[in-house]
Amino acid sequence: MQTHTPISRFRPTLLAIISNCAGLTAALPAAAQVAGDECSNAIVVTANTPVSVNTATMTASASPPSSIIGPCGFMNWGATTKDAWFRFDAPADGRLTALLCGSNYDTSVVMYQGTCGSLFRIACDDDDCQPSGPTYQSKIMDQVVTAGPVYIRVGGYGTSTGTAVLDVQFERTVGDVRAWGSNTWGECNTPSDLGTCSSIAAGGDHTMALRTNGTLRCWGDNAEGQCNTPA
Repeated sequence: MQTHTPISRFRPTLLAIISNCAGLTAALPAAAQVAGDECSNAIVVTANTPVSVNTATMTASASPPSSIIGPCGFMNWGATTKDAWFRFDAPADGRLTALLCGSNYDTSVVMYQGTCGSLFRIACDDDDCQPSGPTYQSKIMDQVVTAGPVYIRVGGYGTSTGTAVLDVQFERTVGDVRAWGSNTWGECNTPSDLGTCSSIAAGGDHTMALRTNGTLRCWGDNAEGQCNTPA
C-alpha cells in the first residue's frame, strides 16, 4: 500500500491507494434456510388449520427419499422439482387426510412416516382433487397412520410451482375411548395404555371396557373390589 499526503492550505488529508484487495474480503453469513425447504425444518401443521407456502421460494430437496419411484412415478418429479415439507404429529393411530384443493397450481404430494433420513412412503397423489379443485390439485384421503410424525412433501407436476394450500384432517382409530361428565371416582380417567376397545359399560361410579384383544379393563370406584377383574 502506498500513501500520499498532499499539501493543502486548508486541512491535511490522507489518500490511501490499495493495490491488493484479496485479503480484505469478509465472509458473509449464510442465507437463512426457508422454513419447509427440507425435511429437517418441515413446517409443523395442525388439523383443520390450513397453511400456505409459495413453492417458488423453495429449492429441490438435497437428499430426497428414493421411494418416490415406482407407484408415484406418474408425478414426473425430477432433480430440479421444487418442493415444500410439512410435518403433522399424529397424537394416536388413526387416519390422515391431506388436501391441496385450494392451491393455485398443478400440485403433487407424497406422504411419509419415519424420521428425516429414514423415511418410508405411505401414500402419494397427483390430481385427485378434481372436480373440487381449480385444476390438477392433489389430495390424500383417509390414509392409515401410526402415532408420531407424518411428513407431507408438496411439489408440482414436473417443475410447476405456485401457492400450495395444505389442509390436514385427522381421525383417531375407531375404538379409541374418551370419557366426560361426573368424575367423582375417577371413572373418566381413561387409562393411557388402554388401547382400542370393542365395547364399553359406563357405570355411575366406574367404567369397564372390553379391549379388542379380548381382555377387560376397569377404572373408577373400587371400594368393593368391583374393578378387580378376575384373571
